[in-house]
Amino acid sequence: MRGSLPWVLSLLVGIAGTAHGQEPDLRTALDLERRGNYSSAAQAYQLVLDARPNHVNALLGLERTLGQMARPEAMTGPAMAALAVATHDPVVYGVAVRAWTAAHQPDSVSQLVDRWAGIEPGSEAPYREWGFAALTVRDRLEAKRAYLRGRALLGPPALAAELAQLATLEGDYPTAATEWVLAMEEVPGYRSSAVGVLSQAPPDRQAAILAQLGRMERTSGHQLAAALAVRWGDPVRGFALLARRLPEGAEGAAALHDFLDELRLGGGARIASARGRALEQLADYSGEDRPRWLSEAARAYAEAGDQVSARRVLARLAGDPSASASMAGTAAATLVGVLIAEGDLAQAEERLAQLAAPVDLEERERLGHALAMAWLRTGALDRAERLLASDSSMAGAGIRGQVRLARGDLRGATTDLMGAGPFSDDRDDATERASLLAVVQMIDQDSLPGLGQGYLALVRGDSGAAAAQFERTARGLSPERGGGELLLWAGRLLSSSHPTEAERLFREAGEGSSPAASAAAGLARASLMLRRGAGAEAIPLLESVILAYPGSTVAPQARRLLDQARGGIPAP
Repeated sequence: MRGSLPWVLSLLVGIAGTAHGQEPDLRTALDLERRGNYSSAAQAYQLVLDARPNHVNALLGLERTLGQMARPEAMTGPAMAALAVATHDPVVYGVAVRAWTAAHQPDSVSQLVDRWAGIEPGSEAPYREWGFAALTVRDRLEAKRAYLRGRALLGPPALAAELAQLATLEGDYPTAATEWVLAMEEVPGYRSSAVGVLSQAPPDRQAAILAQLGRMERTSGHQLAAALAVRWGDPVRGFALLARRLPEGAEGAAALHDFLDELRLGGGARIASARGRALEQLADYSGEDRPRWLSEAARAYAEAGDQVSARRVLARLAGDPSASASMAGTAAATLVGVLIAEGDLAQAEERLAQLAAPVDLEERERLGHALAMAWLRTGALDRAERLLASDSSMAGAGIRGQVRLARGDLRGATTDLMGAGPFSDDRDDATERASLLAVVQMIDQDSLPGLGQGYLALVRGDSGAAAAQFERTARGLSPERGGGELLLWAGRLLSSSHPTEAERLFREAGEGSSPAASAAAGLARASLMLRRGAGAEAIPLLESVILAYPGSTVAPQARRLLDQARGGIPAP
């Protein structure tokens, strides 16, 4: 360190001969620095400082260039020269603290910080700069000493964010949580940093963090705990933590909005349930906006499957004199959805018939489709079909086709399914319609009650009964005119629960059926073979599928499975 100042002075001698008595120009130094010529830039910055030791821009420029040259300790001389002139400049003190820290002279740094604190009483800056400089040279103990001295002299919440970050680095998460709360109360903007840092805690430390925050009397501690619980997958507990210390008035409303912002990052029933609780609570904090929050709360509860809470909130909304006609209509529509979910279909149909403006046609149509599907699943085909009698939408035609298929009315089902077309807001619905149509069009009959009974069992969730009925029905059809397709369908329904039975059905479906059914059956059978580890048996079957049906839609999948069977790529 003692050799650093003479080195800088020697640079000045080299430059002095070229200066010709002209006043040093900072622009020259900046240009050299921008071009990466750090050695010459350092000489140019020092020349400026020789004329004006307290030139802040030159001092900072020299610090940057010496840092690039891996000689930050060489700043001690210029920093002390600047301090001799600028005895009250915080920027110069900052440079000096960083320089002496880089030179590993902690006693000198401590003295500098004391001098700095003397000219800026009550300021955190000297201790913050000391700690930052120590962390720059990876001296965590020195950084902690700096922050704790500042805390001891200034009291909490001084340096809370710095102590929180340091505690996180040390793995002391309860302390980090406590300090983050202090930092948030001093500067609310620290909330996002606190949530972001603490949410990365290892799973085995998360309970300790929530326990520490839960013991705090400070409301911001419970708000932080609530946000962390959401990030860690327990949003309902998060709301419970928030509700323990929820402030009154605008402050409480703001906390609820922050919690709702956290919930927007996820989905699922638990998120929806927590959102419903927060929205219902927010309604009690809001005057003229209360109907809006109640309406959104009801929807959230319905989405979560909590129909009891949804009904309760809708009753509150219905009795709210400040609710607008639009809000009342939204509540009525939500109630129809709740009744459908509860299985109270008769009342849902009655309520649906009463819906009027301002509930738009699209929403009434959507609810009508949901109710028709619910009637279909109960086997009440007449009621489902009556709901759809005047529905001219493609989605309505698709559902009507499913109802007619459940009756065994193949001609009517074909007409409606074709009318629905291949397009839908729901891609799965469109795919299902296309699959149904592909089967129905292969059968040379206008009516087939056995197929209807199997399909009705399927939509009611009894795949075993559906598979058995499809197989029985297939026995009465020729393999190439629908029998193969029904056996294939039955096998797919059993492939997970009864793979041996499914393989038998696939084998039979591949014999004498239509080309499409034969190819699909061969592929499905080979997939089951691979699943049970019989790759040697699957190889010749896949080769025959590829050779027999090279242009089929299943050929690319068969080639991929063949590669798996041969060991070309790992099986899924």
